[in-house]
Amino acid sequence: MNHYQIVHNDIKPQNYLVKWLNGPNDLTQIDIVLTDFGLAGSDQKGGTPIFASPECLADSDRKDKSTDIFSLGRVFLFSILPKEKFLQFLFVSLIKGGKNEILKLIEKEPILHLISKMMRIRNRISLPSIRKDLQSAVQIINREIVNEINEIIRNS
Repeated sequence: MNHYQIVHNDIKPQNYLVKWLNGPNDLTQIDIVLTDFGLAGSDQKGGTPIFASPECLADSDRKDKSTDIFSLGRVFLFSILPKEKFLQFLFVSLIKGGKNEILKLIEKEPILHLISKMMRIRNRISLPSIRKDLQSAVQIINREIVNEINEIIRNS
């Protein structure tokens, strides 16, 4: 898609297939195939709201490949967290107290740190940088960090 400058506009778990080349714990060797290009290149508002980027939801004319990167970050987060924790993570930016503490914890966990860079509003990470960072984020997520973040969210 990057090569052809296509914006998918509806990246979500139901629209991709993953083939694990070296087993399900090795993210260095996977093939991801996107499906359902019904909204690609269309003028319609961006896909599924829970996975769409904020700028795409606000203005459908602002779709570009960085909006797909945001959506892919949400899909990664959805894929590695239990559903209730995924929903809590979506509201980290709205947390009044403890946001800085949460961000420090996220930086300790390589895959969460990569996802946070994919879901930034400003200075969103590029596709080549994602490929590079993914190499260091291949470990299984530390559930203790997720639990600590969950506790901060609960107490805020």
